[in-house]
Amino acid sequence: MRVNVIIPVFNRLEHTRKVLEALRSQTVFDALRIVVVNDGSTDGTAAYLQSQSDVIEIQGDGNLWWGGAIDEGLKHVLSSCQSDDYVLFLNNDTWFDDNFVETLVQVSKENGGAAVGSVIHEEGRDPPLVSIGPKVNLNRLAIWDLLSELSEKEKRSPASQYRVDALSGRGTLYPAHLFRKYGSMRPRLLPHYMADYEVAMRFSRAGVPLVVSSKAIIYSPPVYGNDTSRLSWRKRLFGKRSSHNLFQRLIFYSLTGSPVQRVTAPIRMAYFMGSRGILGTLNARLKNFAVSFVKARQLSKVKRQGVSVGRGVVFYGTPLLQRHAESEIRLGDRVVLCSDSRYTALALNHPVKLATIRAGSSITIGADSGISGATIVSAVQISIGSEVLMGANVAIFDTDFHPVRPEGRRHSDVDADIKTAPVHIGDNVFIGTNAVVLRGTEIGRDSVVAAGSIVRGKFPAGAIIAGNPAKVVGSAYGQTQELPAPLTDDRHEDSDI
Repeated sequence: MRVNVIIPVFNRLEHTRKVLEALRSQTVFDALRIVVVNDGSTDGTAAYLQSQSDVIEIQGDGNLWWGGAIDEGLKHVLSSCQSDDYVLFLNNDTWFDDNFVETLVQVSKENGGAAVGSVIHEEGRDPPLVSIGPKVNLNRLAIWDLLSELSEKEKRSPASQYRVDALSGRGTLYPAHLFRKYGSMRPRLLPHYMADYEVAMRFSRAGVPLVVSSKAIIYSPPVYGNDTSRLSWRKRLFGKRSSHNLFQRLIFYSLTGSPVQRVTAPIRMAYFMGSRGILGTLNARLKNFAVSFVKARQLSKVKRQGVSVGRGVVFYGTPLLQRHAESEIRLGDRVVLCSDSRYTALALNHPVKLATIRAGSSITIGADSGISGATIVSAVQISIGSEVLMGANVAIFDTDFHPVRPEGRRHSDVDADIKTAPVHIGDNVFIGTNAVVLRGTEIGRDSVVAAGSIVRGKFPAGAIIAGNPAKVVGSAYGQTQELPAPLTDDRHEDSDI
């Protein structure tokens, strides 16, 4: 009996050294024939392999990929294989215990000449088991790992053997005669991903058991698996390095299953893509693009209106902006204005409205503040600090809009008749829903304004403010606070609310 080990490599010499050391430590090392298919490595792998007397090197031109490299290895070993020989597929970024190959051979014999795969443990993970083997639903074109069906208890103490629907190339043993009887790899159709699954499922259709032994453990460095998250959508869907390659999956499903399943694979694949997977990814990307486009247009429109916009400002819905030509509206970095009830827990009566109505007036909103459906109108100056939160439908005014006295109240074009005073709101203030903040108000940092309060006055830092008219009812710092000093500005004496 001989076990022909085929290892495709491309660079990563340190991994190749490690897997060869693991093979040389096997209890059945004398029965091993090690074939390394070096597909155009440029890191010294070729020189190293030539110095290893117990390794056969087959050289590729860099275009074999996994399926082509395995196929070249099979061509080399099958010509001299005996009826009781085996072929073992390995990746070079793996290592294993001394009885690994012996365990695979034993399990194959126990199961009547089965193809036997290994479980995968990830280095530094608890529990370490990250893969048992594929389950495949050819009707729904779905593939998942059997591991996902196990309880947490069984993941820590798995059964000795499992039956699977396919086998990966990351440590799988096959009786050599299967390749002579049922065919070898198909690198022109499946050069890389899915090639290992296809050959295993082809043998399974012929009645060969596909078994995974939990005693045959492949150890893998973090992170195990095929990470496609950093690939562009084109490379993810069409690149050879992607396990989500559209064409390779279509070919795979057209080669596996019953004749009806093969013929209908393209139609079913198109159907299922509409609700998950590839088209789902495309739909999500198109939706994200559309959202980004709308937000970009909103920002552009706001800037065209003369509003100063910091970095990372976000609009949910379109705010209403009314800026006097000789006034200023300034939004700090990462300010969020929410004008659409779909994006907030509370219903908004209207979009955020920012209005400067006189020459020289200004509204300034500090960095990292969040405002939902508020109305902020300035005739002189409204200054809002950083990290301020405003609940739904807050109103802030620094003007009475009309004179308080009856004469000329309805129609007044004389600014001097309308009382105004700046509003200042400190950093990290939280203003509850439907609160109204009137002219001349100063709210110290870290304060909280209760929902529905009517606020006018000067309030110290950390004050909890509530009521109509609002007063200090507590401290956000957990200390007793004195009432704020009364306003002394004579502009307010005849118009208190």
